[in-house]
Amino acid sequence: MKIALAAVSAVSLLCLSSPAFAGPREKFNLAISSEGYDLTNPSQVAKLRKHIDLAVIEACNPSDRISSGPMPDLKCRRELRNDAAVKIAALTDAAKSQRMAGL
Repeated sequence: MKIALAAVSAVSLLCLSSPAFAGPREKFNLAISSEGYDLTNPSQVAKLRKHIDLAVIEACNPSDRISSGPMPDLKCRRELRNDAAVKIAALTDAAKSQRMAGL
């Protein structure tokens, strides 16, 4: 059972988005590992969500953008958060199924 949970938690969350304000939006991958989180524990899942949220905020607020200040790309944030929510749900469901199979 530990091996199965480790395999599930080692899966990375790959979130695709395309942030930019003008012209075609560039594509990028944001990879956040779920390794080290117990995805059957709600508090651990909340910590993972917080970790993802901080990475999303940083990714969608590029500091190299030419403007009066870094403006958040709200569409980028929404897309990344939605994608991450789907992947977290799948990972937590798989972890719970593995745990139940081991009982």
